[in-house]
Amino acid sequence: MKKTKALGKYYRKNRKHMLSYQNDYNEQNRGYVYMMNAGRMAKKKYGTECATDEAELKAMGEMYQKAIDKTRETGTQYVVDHIHPLCRGGKHELKNLQVLTASENARKYHTSDKHLPHPDDKNITINIENATIVMSANDYLKIVEEDK
Repeated sequence: MKKTKALGKYYRKNRKHMLSYQNDYNEQNRGYVYMMNAGRMAKKKYGTECATDEAELKAMGEMYQKAIDKTRETGTQYVVDHIHPLCRGGKHELKNLQVLTASENARKYHTSDKHLPHPDDKNITINIENATIVMSANDYLKIVEEDK
C-alpha cells in the first residue's frame, strides 16, 4: 500500500513529465497501442477472445503500424480489418486481421450480412434521409429476415 501511495504521489508531482513520457511512448508505438485498444474494445463490447501470446501481439502491432505507414505514404486511409467480424464471433488475433483501404472495408461492410447487428446489442440507430430510427437489434434482424 505504501508503495502505491508513493507512486501516486510521484505521478502527481511529476505530471507534465509523465504525460510527456506517455505521449512519446504512444507516438513511437502507435501500432501496438492501437492494436491493444482494439483488443480491449473487442473484449468489452463483444466478449471476444484476444491474442495473449507476446510474439503474436507484437506481429499484430506491426500490422496496425503497417496500416498507419501506408496511410502516411499514400495519403489514402488504410485500416486493419477483421476478416471474420468480431460481432459475428471473430477473434482479435493475427490470422483474423488484414490491412485494407477504408473504402474497401466500407464496401465489405455494406455488401454482406456481416454488418448486421449482434442480437445482444441493445439498440441500433438508422439514419435515413434526415430521419433517425432507433430500434432493438432483434427487431431489426427480424425485418431483415422478412425482406430476404
